[in-house]
Amino acid sequence: MRLLVLLVAALALAAGACGGGDDDDDGAVTPTATPTVEAIDPAELLERAAARMETVEAFRFELDHENGTSEIVRGIEMERAEGAVAGPERLEVEIEGRFLSLNVKLGVIILPDESFLRSPITGNWDREDVNIDSFFDPANGVTALMRSVEGAVVEGTDRIDGVDVVVLEASIDSGELTLFGDSTIPGRSVTAKLWIGSEDPLVYRIELTGPVLAGDDDEIKRRIELFDFDGEIVIEAPS
Repeated sequence: MRLLVLLVAALALAAGACGGGDDDDDGAVTPTATPTVEAIDPAELLERAAARMETVEAFRFELDHENGTSEIVRGIEMERAEGAVAGPERLEVEIEGRFLSLNVKLGVIILPDESFLRSPITGNWDREDVNIDSFFDPANGVTALMRSVEGAVVEGTDRIDGVDVVVLEASIDSGELTLFGDSTIPGRSVTAKLWIGSEDPLVYRIELTGPVLAGDDDEIKRRIELFDFDGEIVIEAPS
């Protein structure tokens, strides 16, 4: 009996050694190719990312700051924001920031023909003349960023929410950063770090280090996380 068990085990091992991989017509095994960091063309990846993001109709985002804030409507300094985009002209965002010495929270909804601001004092929604071009435009801004970067290098690979990503780094003129509307001050060097899906080239994270807006500290860092691509996102006027 012991001899029979050993014989069966040996046959199983032999079968395993012959299996696995994809067989060519002549029976040879074709190993699965794994792309290396050295084989990645940053310019080609950026163009694919720009083209891919143009097909995305909706996504959610989070924006954080280090060593500074971004001034937005009514003199409010935005420290953190989270929201959603549903098409090129629909934006909803919840903002945490400061007004003078006070900590405030407010909401902004931008639609094609109207926009609203939720008062940090009363909590009421009021019509406000806010447009994406002058406020914060993650939909078009991300695509424009991909196409404005030159001389990018591959920093390595990473993993975000179970997705393999390639990390690129490059310098960009602050005037090219349409993410922050028409308030950007050109002529300043900003370091851009980008996390792009290695298979499906969606942009999952952006880090921008350097001054973009008037009054920015030289060491300010803005980090944007993007997720829930083409999720069921509905943005409407407040009731």
